[in-house]
Amino acid sequence: MRKILIGMLLLGICSICYAELYVIVDSQTDEIYSVSENNDTVLPQGKELKVLPGGWENYEFDENPIDYKFKNNKFIKNISKIDNREKAKKAKIEKELELKVIEERMKKLAIDQLKAEGLSFDHY
Repeated sequence: MRKILIGMLLLGICSICYAELYVIVDSQTDEIYSVSENNDTVLPQGKELKVLPGGWENYEFDENPIDYKFKNNKFIKNISKIDNREKAKKAKIEKELELKVIEERMKKLAIDQLKAEGLSFDHY
């Protein structure tokens, strides 16, 4: 029983030592396509696979890993990608607000027009 426990402990320690991180990178832009501890992803055309020693705990990401570039064996935050996403998010919110203002204005104009035609409303 003792030998089995020692064997399991050694196996656990060895499996931790051999952890690898699989990074799929765009060949031309160095942008990260995917990061995984499992080598189970089909490699898309124009992408290359980089195998790094260690697991997630060996690397720190402030943002989503796909918001980085992998250049010269280093993770570099892709500021332009993050900035473009934030700009798109802001533009979407602004558009929604504009549409809401237009909708409210159209309702008011429609109600005013109907009142001018002699219709009465109990709640407006």
